[in-house]
Amino acid sequence: MILVTRFVAEAIVEEVGIDNVIEDTDSDIQVLAVPSALNTDDIRKYVTAQHGGNEDDADVDMKYSFNNVDMTSQLRETFYWEE
Repeated sequence: MILVTRFVAEAIVEEVGIDNVIEDTDSDIQVLAVPSALNTDDIRKYVTAQHGGNEDDADVDMKYSFNNVDMTSQLRETFYWEE
């Protein structure tokens, strides 16, 4: 399981669709996704918008969420956020 920020988890849900969501509540999101299939540009746009256009805050979220993820991996992973 890969811990990500809330906005990144929401963006991944948008990216892969509801069929890949394991759980989506006010305090927990779990979603299955293949890292190499994720469009990080679209995820960054979503995260930036959620931060009111603040690209520095979006960069922090993106680095925190994907720093240790092999984005070339074709294995399905569980990305999650929890309060």
